Amino acid sequence: LIANGRIHVYPNPATNLLNIESEANRIERYQLFNVAGQLVREGVYASSLEVSDLDNGLYVPRLETNTGIVHRKVMIE
Repeated sequence: LIANGRIHVYPNPATNLLNIESEANRIERYQLFNVAGQLVREGVYASSLEVSDLDNGLYVPRLETNTGIVHRKVMIE
């Protein structure tokens, strides 16, 4: 199931904080995976995530919304 509506993950690239906003869907939970597919962080939705402690590289937030699941790609520097 794919969520409808716009979900913004910014800034990209991120250094300290990663902001997550949704125009239409309610985001309920998140998981953050590194490029190797390893889960590095998860929890209940927060509008921003601290990422300054993560290694530089490509990450994929998996966002569970009230209408489905959304994936985004983000660089962390």
